[in-house]
Amino acid sequence: MLILSSYCMERRYREDAINVVGLTRGALIRWRYSRKHVEASCLILGRRARQKVVLAFLSEDNGLSLVPVRYATLLCIEQHGSVLEFVLKLEGYPRSSLVGVAADSELPIWYKEGLRKVGSEELVFSAPQFPRPSGGEFRESNVSLWENVVDRIFAEKTFQQDVGFLYCLCLENCRHVFWRVFAFRGGFFFESNTKVKFRVHYKISPRPREVNMKPIGEVVLGISGAALSFVTSRRVRIDAPRDSRLIELQADSGYRIHRGHLSVSINEFRYAHGKDGRAQDSFSRHDIPVATGILSPLLASLAAAFAIGLATIGLPSLGGELEIIGLALFTVLGAVGLSQGFK
Repeated sequence: MLILSSYCMERRYREDAINVVGLTRGALIRWRYSRKHVEASCLILGRRARQKVVLAFLSEDNGLSLVPVRYATLLCIEQHGSVLEFVLKLEGYPRSSLVGVAADSELPIWYKEGLRKVGSEELVFSAPQFPRPSGGEFRESNVSLWENVVDRIFAEKTFQQDVGFLYCLCLENCRHVFWRVFAFRGGFFFESNTKVKFRVHYKISPRPREVNMKPIGEVVLGISGAALSFVTSRRVRIDAPRDSRLIELQADSGYRIHRGHLSVSINEFRYAHGKDGRAQDSFSRHDIPVATGILSPLLASLAAAFAIGLATIGLPSLGGELEIIGLALFTVLGAVGLSQGFK
């Protein structure tokens, strides 16, 4: 497997960590590297269709450490001069989080070899010894595995001090509504007039806090375009050590496909001692393309067009009974077209 690693000392790269850990499966991200930081063999492996890769972060709190946080599918590698852009679709979470591993003798071969390559400034490298994930582990957003990854990340002091919480955005009941939801490159396609449910899990940093904790931040979802509308609140307040909230949206109806974006961002709150009010920092925004209307707009348009055609052309005079059947057919088709298009 290929491992793509990134330092997380600067704010931009910490935002990458938040997005990689938190975004829903199927979201599209792009990581960029200078060509000199990419192992030569990775360019050959990257040409294979839909290559499985591991995304990891590097920390230097207590010596150099490598933290695998997410699986991804490598869609393509785009070259822009001396910069290579890796286009990645997020998948599930790895089990190899190395939580509790302290002795060098317990470290796996892929980890030791990875640190050696990182020390040689190869941030993208092949790791054939990395445990290959099962199909379910790779494709599913397992919340327990997400918790393990969060615990491993918060074990690094850099994240404890600079990141107050991490979240996980999961599409609810995806298996049960697979005929309504189709993931395309970097976004989601929903059938018209269906309810879309996302669950936001969150976990705060273990750094010391007041007993009567005020909200330390929030996860905010937004919609641009007419594709979806919120049924519930679009904000999830972070006011407990570990919790989750359900956000429900409605896919709109119509005679055409509606496109837009689902945005996900976080706000962190800062309270001044002895003063009322608070300040907030907004960052880590990511836009996910969404579209509504797969079969319903087509069926509605066909039914309405057929009904209009019957009314315009008319039925031959074949007797009262057949004319009644034709009128009933016109009424049913017109009702179907209007109900699917405007309900």
